[in-house]
Amino acid sequence: MIPQNIQRQHIIQAIDLIDREGVPPQHKSTKFDLLHNEKKYPPKYVILKANFFL
Repeated sequence: MIPQNIQRQHIIQAIDLIDREGVPPQHKSTKFDLLHNEKKYPPKYVILKANFFL
């Protein structure tokens, strides 16, 4: 479940950050991926990073 305080803009900022920094091995997806512009992202890690932009 996505926390109520996270907005679309926070998700986009998190994805941009992940594109620049990459995903650490311990945060790789295990079952599901978030798809954005035909690229896959680990959803839990995206939410983790999105929290930094609140």
